[in-house]
Order: sequence, then structure tokens, then C-alpha cells
Amino acid sequence: IPDDYHRLHRFVTLIADVMFVNGLAFLVTISRDIRLRTAEFLPNRTAKVLGSSINKIKKLYSRGGYLVNLILMDQEFDKVEPEIDESIEVNTTGAREHAPEIERSIRTTKKRCRSIIAVSPFDYLPDQYVIHLVYFATTMLNCLPSQSGLFGRYSPRELVFRRSVDYNRHCSIEFGAMVEASEDATITNTMASRTYRGIYLGNTFNIQGTHKVFDIVTGKVKKPHTVQQLPMPDSFIAEVNKWGLRSKRNKAARKLEFLNRRKEKFDWDNGETEADDLVEDDVIYPDIPAEFPGLLFDRGMSDEVVEVEPELSDAQLAHAAAINA
Repeated sequence: IPDDYHRLHRFVTLIADVMFVNGLAFLVTISRDIRLRTAEFLPNRTAKVLGSSINKIKKLYSRGGYLVNLILMDQEFDKVEPEIDESIEVNTTGAREHAPEIERSIRTTKKRCRSIIAVSPFDYLPDQYVIHLVYFATTMLNCLPSQSGLFGRYSPRELVFRRSVDYNRHCSIEFGAMVEASEDATITNTMASRTYRGIYLGNTFNIQGTHKVFDIVTGKVKKPHTVQQLPMPDSFIAEVNKWGLRSKRNKAARKLEFLNRRKEKFDWDNGETEADDLVEDDVIYPDIPAEFPGLLFDRGMSDEVVEVEPELSDAQLAHAAAINA
């Protein structure tokens, strides 16, 4: 990355807002010129938690040699200003003013998340699945050069983190696939299982490419050393749906709802077509099971051994023809 770029764009302006995905709060930001997106789950929306998240984002840019000197937020974030680093100027909007850049970024993130859910076999999504779905979509957007950025050759991730993404290390397994992950126990001379089944929740995108897996037994997100993708049985899908039903937020099947900080629909969300309206009831070939691209399923796979009959020799064929005559 040329040194002139850092010298000309050292000072960064952030646009921040809070969005809700299936009732889960996220602090989302995007930077001007660099176009780096960030998303962080908020257990609550107190001023202390919001200020801590913004300071964490400031340190992230500092490691890349940038300095966040201005952040644009809505008027409701005035209470957060005392919790933010003094070096950052907080500029809040007035009445009926909006930050269109962050709303456009949220809309793009929503489309990426819905494209992943469209091929997901799960009807009810666990909270951890939704959280890491937003993380995964945001990270993958940062891995591609931004057309609206000033430097289209490098991705926002490369401009800030100073390293690129390796496909074999970071993107080898589809998000939401069933994997068999290693337990990596400290004591190994026991009869306990060495692996566990879980949902693949993407990569941490660190140097070594650590995986993230949702354990369907404990309901925790673990970071195993090795994972292997396997065909997904119906029993596994049922177990994941049970975890999704435990959340009080899942009132409807296949729900992925994006709301603004006031838990209202976005202005641009009113005219969009819902996914249920695009489903066709008439199936042309009902006997052929539908398969999702990228995910492996064991539906239709039989355990019966198929015996292949040996081919007949010319003498045997001539003898059979003589008998039939």
C-alpha cells in the first residue's frame, strides 16, 4: 500500500448507528473513503457499553496507522459522548436528519445475510447463529475492494489490517454447514469423545485461520483446531431448530428481520418483497429432492450395498441366445 495513501487519508471519519437483527442489537460503523465496515453485538445499549465499543473501533484503526478524529451519529447518542475518547469529536445530527451512508451500509449487509439464509435448511435460527451471521457478512464485505472508495485496488481490510485473505485457509467451508470439530481436550487418556458436531460459523480471519463452530450439545461457540464438513442429516437440522425455538425472539419460521435503533422498519424496507412471496407451491418434479448449493445433505443416501453383476463372456452370451431361440 503506497505511503501517500496513509499520508492523505490518515484522519478517518466514522458514521455509526445501532441496528436490530431478530431483536439482537448491533453497533455498526462505516468509514468514509476507506469504506471499512464494523459490527459488534451489544448485550445492552447503555452509554458505557456503546462508548467502550467505539473506543475499541478507534484502537482497530490505530493499529493500521489511522486516526479517528470525527464520528457522525444520530441525536440519541448524545449520552455516549462522555464515554468516548477525548480525541474523537462527536457530531450528532439534528431533527429529521439522517446519516444515509450508514443506512446504505446496513441495507447492503441485510442483503448479504438474506442471501445466506436463503440456502439455509434451518427454520429457526439460534441467537449465536444470527450474531455470527452478521459478523461473517460484514467481514466478507470488507474483503472485497469498494467501488465507492478512493482506492479500488485494495480492499478495506487490506488498507487497515495490512494483510489479505487466503481462500484455502479462511473460506474453505460454507457458512452454516455441518462439521465434525476436534475437542482439543487437555487430558486425552479418557473415553470421552474427541469430536463434536456443530454448525460452522465462519472463520476468525486471523493469521492461522481459526474456525468458529456452534456446539449443538452445549449451545456454545467454540474455536477448534480442525474441522471436517459432513453431510447434514435431518436429525441435525431438528436439533438446531430446537435451539432456535428456545429464543423468545423466534416467533415465526425463517425470520430475519432488520430494524433501526427505535425497533422500527427502515424507510427503504417498506417496499421490499418478502422471501415467502417468492416461494412457488407447485413443484414440477416432486419425487426429486431439492438440494441447496454448497451444503451437503444425506437425504436420499442409502446404506444398502449395491451388488454389481459381472459381465457375461461371449460364450455365455451365445449359449443364452441358443436357449432363447
